[in-house]
Amino acid sequence: MKPVRYLLGCVLTALVLYHSVYFRKLDEVVKDGALFSASAYARDFWENTLPARASGALELSALLPLLETDKDSAFGAYARSLGIGNIRYFPVKGEGVIAAVEEDYTRLRILPNGRPVTIATEYIVGNAVRDGFQAVNLQDFASSTDINDISAELNRIIREEVLPPFRQKAGKGDTVSFTGAIELNRAYMDLQTIEVLPVQLTLKP
Repeated sequence: MKPVRYLLGCVLTALVLYHSVYFRKLDEVVKDGALFSASAYARDFWENTLPARASGALELSALLPLLETDKDSAFGAYARSLGIGNIRYFPVKGEGVIAAVEEDYTRLRILPNGRPVTIATEYIVGNAVRDGFQAVNLQDFASSTDINDISAELNRIIREEVLPPFRQKAGKGDTVSFTGAIELNRAYMDLQTIEVLPVQLTLKP
């Protein structure tokens, strides 16, 4: 009987070990965030995807009149957001003449109509760039933390790489070419305080 009990014990132990150890595909682990790097993801998007999307951004000088005359069409065609609600983001581009350089903003008169907008140069926060340029697909992420970290990394790139060379040289009267994202509340839209979070800023000679 002892050999039989010993054999049964070995079989039960083997079964327990078999069901306690399992293997997963690498892509499943990455999707769950175990190996996810928001910094690497943001850098890859910034260098390999953003340039094409930035070139396809809508001219801000064309968007603003459309928002005034046909808000529903403008939001339906050009607004972006990961969630529901009234907050939406637009990828925009344009040129403007610097009217003032302030501590937190650079104020422009955009060409050709001279409408006032501001370029954020100090407080680069929020999801405007991530959502406006569609940096993420919700279905690709199991963790909202990863999605929020991507925003933080994109904003960090702007603060550390886009803004310093611009702020060093920008002055009143200069012409600047810009690309970025703006945030608008569909229910309480204020077109008098448009703020662009920039992804590209170029001073024109």
